[in-house]
Amino acid sequence: MNNGSQTELSEMSFLTVSEVALIVRVSKMTVYRLVHCGDLEAVRVGRSFRIPESSVDKYLKESFVGTESDAMAWEHRREQRMLALRLPRGRTVRVSAHPPRTISSTG
Repeated sequence: MNNGSQTELSEMSFLTVSEVALIVRVSKMTVYRLVHCGDLEAVRVGRSFRIPESSVDKYLKESFVGTESDAMAWEHRREQRMLALRLPRGRTVRVSAHPPRTISSTG
């Protein structure tokens, strides 16, 4: 994976399919579909996948529909969700923010 700057693998942060599903607020099956169709980069470890945090960020930024202020608000909520995921093992993962909803007007 080369996104302009060479990132050391030891410095990369990986998420499980379940963690990505919680962050994006979709089902695990949706995450698997995104991985299999190539929309979301992932590393296969045995029979499971690990998804680089940067890939989730990139996917969300490319998929975002809305105004710039909505994008900044979404980024702030995403950072808060990521902090909630960094709890010690054995603690419950809490995701409290909801992704923005796009309302399109016709006419």
